Amino acid sequence: PRRPRHIAGLGFLADDPGPRDADQDDERFRLFTGLTNLLRNAARRTPVLIVVDDLQWADAMSAALLEHLLRVPDLGAACLIATYRDVPTGGRQVTTGALERLPGVTALRLEGLPTPTIAALGSRSNSSLDAEQLWERTRGHPFFAVELIRRARAGGGDTGVPTSVRDLVTERTTHLRDDTTRLLTIGALVGHGFDLQLVARVAGLDSAAALEAAEEAVAARMLLEVSGDPERFQFSHALIADTLATRPSAARVTRLHATIADVLRADGAPGTEVAAHMLRAAPLIGVDPAVGAARDAARNALTAGEPDQAAAVLEHALRVDLSAMPQLRAGLHIELGECLNHASRLAEAVPHFEEAARLADQEGRFDLLSRAALRCWGGNPWVDNADDTAQRLLRLAISRCPPTDEDRRAALQAISAVSPTPAE
Repeated sequence: PRRPRHIAGLGFLADDPGPRDADQDDERFRLFTGLTNLLRNAARRTPVLIVVDDLQWADAMSAALLEHLLRVPDLGAACLIATYRDVPTGGRQVTTGALERLPGVTALRLEGLPTPTIAALGSRSNSSLDAEQLWERTRGHPFFAVELIRRARAGGGDTGVPTSVRDLVTERTTHLRDDTTRLLTIGALVGHGFDLQLVARVAGLDSAAALEAAEEAVAARMLLEVSGDPERFQFSHALIADTLATRPSAARVTRLHATIADVLRADGAPGTEVAAHMLRAAPLIGVDPAVGAARDAARNALTAGEPDQAAAVLEHALRVDLSAMPQLRAGLHIELGECLNHASRLAEAVPHFEEAARLADQEGRFDLLSRAALRCWGGNPWVDNADDTAQRLLRLAISRCPPTDEDRRAALQAISAVSPTPAE
C-alpha cells in the first residue's frame, strides 16, 4: 500500500526508512523514532522548548506521539509544554489523565487572574476601566481582559463585546447540541445567572432535556453550578452571556423577553424582574404597559425599603425610546430622583430634577415643574451646588406659576426665602 503522506514526508528522519510497503504500525514506529532522534540531537546542541497548543484537538496519532516523547528517558535539555482546554470537541477529545501520570510530567491548572493583576494590566495599558468591574465581566480570563482593555483604549468604551471575544465564544458553541445552544441563549437574556426551570419553560424543554443541556454547558465551561441551589446556574464569564444575548435577531430578542416576562409574572417573581423584561419587550408590547410596570415596581420596591432596586428599574425605563413623550420622561426623572434621595445617593438625584424641570417647562407643565423644584430643595441640603440648583428651579417655578394659583405661588416663595442662596 501507498505510504501515508505524513509518514513519507518524514521518512528521512529514521535511521532506516525501510520499504514503502511496511505495515502501518511499523511506519508509525519509525516515524516516532525519527522524531525522537531529531529532538535528541537538537537538544544536545542547545536547549529546546516545544509548545503544543490546544492539545484537546489532537488526533490519535498526535496524542500517541506526544506520549511516546514523554516516555523517552534521555531527551536531554528538552522541555515540552502542552496547553489543554476542557471543552467539547465533537467526540474527538483527548484526555490528559494518562499523560499526567507519566514520570516528569507536571499538570498546572490555570485559574483566572486576581483583581490586582487585572488592575496592573489596566494601568500598564493606561486604561481607565475599573479593575473590579473588569474582573466581574471576565472572571480574570486573561484574553477577555486584554481584549476589553484594547477596546477601551481604541475608543470602544467599556461596554459591548470585542469582536475577537465574540468569535471565540461563537467557536465554543459550534460543537454544542441545539438544545444546549438554545438554553444558553435564553439564559443569557434572563441574566448572568438564571433559574433552570424558568429557562426550560421559555425554551420549550422538559426538565430532563434542560438538565442535560445545562450539564453539557457546564462541561464546556460556559456555565457554573450555583452552590446550594441545584436549579440555578450562572455564566462562567459575563462576556459569554453578553455575546450570546446579541446573537438572535432584534425581533426574536424582543419576543423572548416578552415570554420571559410572562413566565416570571406567572411564577410570582418580583415586579422589578418582570418590569426589566417588559421594558426590553417594549417595541412589541408597547411603551405604556412596559413603563407602567416599571413605575409600579419602583413604587413597590420603595415601599419595601429597597430604593436602589426602585432606582435601577426607573433608570432602565428611561433608556426606552421616550423621545415622543417628554411629559412621561419628566415624571420618570422626578420619580428616579426621589428614589435616589431615599437611597442617600443625593448628588445623583439633582441632575434628574434639573432635567425634569427642563422638560416640564418646555411642555408647559407647571405641576411637574414645581414638583421637581420642591423635591430638589427638600432632598439635597448637604450636596454641593444643590442649593444653587434648588433656588434656580424654585425661581423658575415661581415665574411660571399661573396667576390664579396664589396659594402655590406663596408656598414656593416662602420656601425660596428660607432656602440658602448662592451668596450664603
